[in-house]
Amino acid sequence: MTFATIFIRMLTMVPVVLSVFWTVLSSTGLLVAVLASWSAIVVAEASIWERLRTRVIGVGSVLLWCVLYVVQHVVLDWSLVASLVGPVMTLWLDTILWAGLGLGSLLLMLRVLAKRNSFWFFVEMSLIALGTAVIFFPHQYKIIMRPLWLSDLAWSIGLEPSMALGLIGAVLATCLSVLTVFEQSNRRHFSVVVFPLLALLSLIFVDPLEMDTPPPPEQLEDILNGGQSDATGDDSKSRGAGEGDENEQNVNSGQQEKQSGSGGQPPPVAVVLLGDDYSPINEVFYFRQEIQSLYNGLRLVAPTDRSIPYNAPRGFPDTERQFLVPPSHDVYRKTVLADVALLTEHTSPFMLETGTSYTPTINPRPGRFNRTYRTVSSSLNIGYEEFLGFHIGNPEWDATYWSHLTDRPRDSRYTKLAEDIVASLPLEYQDNLIAQAFAVKLYLDEQTKYTMSERHEQASDPTGEFLFGPHAQFTGYCVHTSHAAVFLWRALGIPARVGVGYATPMEQQKGSAILVLANDAHSWPELYIEELGWVILDVAPQTVLDEMGEGPDLQMLDALEELARAEPDSQFRRAINWKALWVEYRGYILNGLSFVVAVFFVGLWTRKVRRRWMYRSNPSTYWVYVSALDALSEQGLIRHKGESPEQFARRIQTEYPSFTPIVWAHIGMVFGEKVGDGGALIVHRQRLSTEIVSQTTAWRWLGWVNPFSPWASR
Repeated sequence: MTFATIFIRMLTMVPVVLSVFWTVLSSTGLLVAVLASWSAIVVAEASIWERLRTRVIGVGSVLLWCVLYVVQHVVLDWSLVASLVGPVMTLWLDTILWAGLGLGSLLLMLRVLAKRNSFWFFVEMSLIALGTAVIFFPHQYKIIMRPLWLSDLAWSIGLEPSMALGLIGAVLATCLSVLTVFEQSNRRHFSVVVFPLLALLSLIFVDPLEMDTPPPPEQLEDILNGGQSDATGDDSKSRGAGEGDENEQNVNSGQQEKQSGSGGQPPPVAVVLLGDDYSPINEVFYFRQEIQSLYNGLRLVAPTDRSIPYNAPRGFPDTERQFLVPPSHDVYRKTVLADVALLTEHTSPFMLETGTSYTPTINPRPGRFNRTYRTVSSSLNIGYEEFLGFHIGNPEWDATYWSHLTDRPRDSRYTKLAEDIVASLPLEYQDNLIAQAFAVKLYLDEQTKYTMSERHEQASDPTGEFLFGPHAQFTGYCVHTSHAAVFLWRALGIPARVGVGYATPMEQQKGSAILVLANDAHSWPELYIEELGWVILDVAPQTVLDEMGEGPDLQMLDALEELARAEPDSQFRRAINWKALWVEYRGYILNGLSFVVAVFFVGLWTRKVRRRWMYRSNPSTYWVYVSALDALSEQGLIRHKGESPEQFARRIQTEYPSFTPIVWAHIGMVFGEKVGDGGALIVHRQRLSTEIVSQTTAWRWLGWVNPFSPWASR
């Protein structure tokens, strides 16, 4: 075995030993185990093993393990040993016995047997692969931080642990492939060069920016697009199913029903850490990301006119940003501080209810979190039953903004339905706009059926079809219910808009940490109350047609909270902007890679041409023989393993008779015979070229351009 093979095998054993014994050995024990594995690989190359029978090796290994077992579990347990050498030395001896001699002897036996029999080589490779796979076992239970030694190291350099695991797997797979190649042949094989070369070439066709940018959650993307995407809605969210007391007008019905067509745990998108003691009035945390108030003739979208008030960030500001403070900020609202750690890419930040400020923060775990920021929000702390004493709208708004917030479809059915709903109110409340808003909300609660399977995307007016039919009347999801409420409110002269973001139930809160899941994506209706500002009055369908999904994984929340709370210190660098680095150096990398590849292939072809035509300037027996071997190798004609040059010449003598005298001349030269006239060999070489041309099929001409053909010559 060559030095390169020994080195690769020793390199492969390091992660195997670490992954298998990390939890049971101390750092000293791990060092002993690694050194024992290396010693076994080196000792297995000794020639003494070739003189021993296989059964002798097996019996000897079993006897050695029996002795080690007796020494470790009998001798070292004697108090006399501890009193003679001390407890520390006793522990050292115990570690050396089983982590050193025990593991080392096992690996030595496997290595010796693998060199003798292909079955034991398969067993050895399988154990190495399984030992490495131990690293990945915790991840099937979503324990994302395991193993800690690897995740901490990855985070310290700004890498995602899963990426580090992938790199380890790729390196080990390459090492195992190279070991397999060397086991089949003692010659250097060009695949050892091609493996890393192919990995470098992949940079030309794979943009790391695409790999580093996860897509936004499908549910939120669909809601931002107004339900017009092609998503099937397998992971969805039901808004409501509240069963409030009719005397309380069922206003406290913001409970959320999780829906998941796949029946699995939806992926997390963020962790929110509350800095203040806060409980939402309807037991749902509303995180607003976008405001949709502009009616474009089909649905509501975010306004593009900068003159329209928009109290939410557009994109991620680089510095602290302040937003409009609600009128009841110090009276009916509570200031809530929150730290947000995003796990996926978002187009803009989301904030709890009405955000008043946004501040970017240093990402403590850039390998785990996409970005982090701090928000200050102004959240309502009064119940819905107190709303009736307030007034709708803001008298300071101009006519343009009023018109913007009350624009709606011109279909008269919206106005008629809204007036019919209001007519059902007691007379004393029919002129109260807030009571009218509650009546619309309760009407939609009772009439609508929640499902993600009905999207109304083919209708010219999706909200109109949802409200009035004829297809799937009152059947849809949050995009339809929020638009229906806003359009009916606007038909009554109530300024309203749609909020988009996440609605997370309190069951996904543990302590001050909140786990935001992908299927929390939601849109809801909002109306403006003069003394309170923008207020969320969500529709809660009492009929849910989709199946219930799994509950939140609070164990995952514990792990993510621990990461999000970690303060940046000397062990963790500031976020590395891999995208910026790639953009800056991409040209140099690709140009340099192209140059290396070009030089590599030019070098191969230069070597090939030199070997083929060197005999013309130096007509020695050696170069004539090398040229003949390479010419035959181009046609796929090479010596078999164990085949002598004479046997090779006899095998192809019928088609290539001129090769035989060249072989015998080379053998004579090797054994010191006097070299004859080189001109005769050149004649044989030229005749061989003629014979090759006559025997060459069309596809075998490709051998001429193959730069690797000399590597196969024997």
